[in-house]
Amino acid sequence: MPWLKADKEIGQPCEKIKNNGCSIYQDRPEVCRKFECVWHRIAKTGQILTFGAELFNPELRPDNLGVMADINPNIIRIFEIEKGRINLRNPDQKILKFFDLVFKYTEQENPPPVFLKLFGGTPQQLKRSPK
Repeated sequence: MPWLKADKEIGQPCEKIKNNGCSIYQDRPEVCRKFECVWHRIAKTGQILTFGAELFNPELRPDNLGVMADINPNIIRIFEIEKGRINLRNPDQKILKFFDLVFKYTEQENPPPVFLKLFGGTPQQLKRSPK
């Protein structure tokens, strides 16, 4: 196995990702085997009531949207996994829906900070606009 460990920083694109996903999927490193994005974790654990059934629209699945979220009690990270998928000046409707659903999770007493990392960029903290 040429890749026994992941030689990259968290949130950085992996050189093994090709047009159809991971090119070394069968031989991927342990860290990759254990990783679960929020979409998969919610589906697996049944936390659908926390996030709402609308998150499970197949259009919002990370491989279809080009964006993924890592939601934890202390921090929410959104990663653009397909370059150019998030256009902050003119976002498409699917991206807007995704952000609305993620921010729905932050509508609590002590919400975690939300960070966005565009493909190849540095993380930036996001603030929800007042309603």
